[in-house]
Amino acid sequence: MVSKLQEVERLLNRLSDAMEDLRSDGLSDDDIHCITKELELISESKGKTKKQIRRDLLTHYERFYKRHNDNALAKMVNGVCQACFVAVPSSKRMRVRQAKQIEYCENCGAILVFEETEEDRERQEELKKK
Repeated sequence: MVSKLQEVERLLNRLSDAMEDLRSDGLSDDDIHCITKELELISESKGKTKKQIRRDLLTHYERFYKRHNDNALAKMVNGVCQACFVAVPSSKRMRVRQAKQIEYCENCGAILVFEETEEDRERQEELKKK
């Protein structure tokens, strides 16, 4: 859910910036009206998505996003947070990998999401064979 919210925010920002560029390039009023309607629909979707996210998680996400104006989710690849490139402690790595609860990077505060690498998949295959 949080990643969906993040994508909606990114789209809203991109559309808003694009509209300003197009307006300065002489975009017609009809085109501006169509884009405005699309922005309103995306904004409504954002509101609906926010209602489906746990309050504490949404609060953390919004604070992080405002402070960094950036992605509040960070992939953890090979035990490293991809937002700040700091190694995640091994005990936290396992919890992120299991995805049973929300884990945050101790360095930057991003919400950690496990991304399986080819090496991880190969290791899992080897363990299954044993």
